[in-house]
Amino acid sequence: MEHEQIAAQVKKLTGKNNDAAYAALCTLEAESEASAAVCVFWDAFAAMLDDKRTYVRMRGMVLLACNAQWAGPEQVMEMLERYLAHITDEKAAAARWCVQRLPQFAAACPGCFPRARQALLCADLSRYSESMASLLERDIRAALKRLPEK
Repeated sequence: MEHEQIAAQVKKLTGKNNDAAYAALCTLEAESEASAAVCVFWDAFAAMLDDKRTYVRMRGMVLLACNAQWAGPEQVMEMLERYLAHITDEKAAAARWCVQRLPQFAAACPGCFPRARQALLCADLSRYSESMASLLERDIRAALKRLPEK
């Protein structure tokens, strides 16, 4: 995929058309698995974490996790605390996406494992309904199994 094509897809991620944004997410996620070409937009994905719209934050989480392997340990470590903050995102759906993608994100920087494990173990899920909290607890257990202790 050419840089201009990737840039056009990245632009759609924050647009008002959710169907187009989701299609762009899928395209960029697939490209991120195949090559480092999407990683040049790391800062754009990081900025998405601060968006007021839940779906935009979620797209940012996914693309940061997919591109962490290309970004390298330094960039991942720099982004870690901002990423971990979404374990208890105001919206439970975003929190779930964060927890589910955290092992993929942290895998690019083994130095992140202890802090990621601690954040998962200390997550305060009291803001969520009982049903959502139980789903998050299940997601956290699964993520912990995928994060090495060292």
